[in-house]
Amino acid sequence: MMRVFHRISLSAAVWLLLMLVSTGANALTTYNFTSTLSGSAAQVPIDLDGTHCTTVNGIVTCPADSDLFTGGGTITGGPEPGQFTNQSVTETSPVSGTGCSVAPSSIKGCPIGLVTNGCLYKIIGGNVVNRQMTTGDLLFAKLTSGALCINFDTALPWNLTGTNQFSFIGGTGRFAGATGSGTVSFKGQILQNDPQGHGMSWDSGSITGTMTIP
Repeated sequence: MMRVFHRISLSAAVWLLLMLVSTGANALTTYNFTSTLSGSAAQVPIDLDGTHCTTVNGIVTCPADSDLFTGGGTITGGPEPGQFTNQSVTETSPVSGTGCSVAPSSIKGCPIGLVTNGCLYKIIGGNVVNRQMTTGDLLFAKLTSGALCINFDTALPWNLTGTNQFSFIGGTGRFAGATGSGTVSFKGQILQNDPQGHGMSWDSGSITGTMTIP
């Protein structure tokens, strides 16, 4: 089966807007937020679920099953509005089924653009770090689910689209103890891809969700 460069990339950059809830000395502050995000990604030798790693003479080697995304975006509103940078590592795997143009009997198809035989992938896992450019505060998140559809019916670049979901797992400075969740909607293209699925892509998207800070 053809290995492909999986982008989910966009991983999940997260910031702050709108609604404040506050009661008492130990109050929590909850925000609704929206954000933009764009950047590029390349494959890295990280196997987040450990299913493809091998051990030879006591040395463990893992294939380039994940991608490293580097990007940035802009937050509107909230206590720290403005620009941020973002980095994430994400692993995806094919969804079993039929209908994918390059693996019609083993990978589930999905609609993308004008075609219905795109190839569907699911998120295995991943982590995200955002850095607020004004303060340097860091915000951490983990990717919890998501889907990616790629159209292989044309010559490179290959179009892609998808969504992923994330939850916050703390941070530094203003984001210490942050919790909440959100969704990233994205689109982009795979620009290059070798026979083993190593390549480079770009994508851009939007993010919505909620965040609670102690």
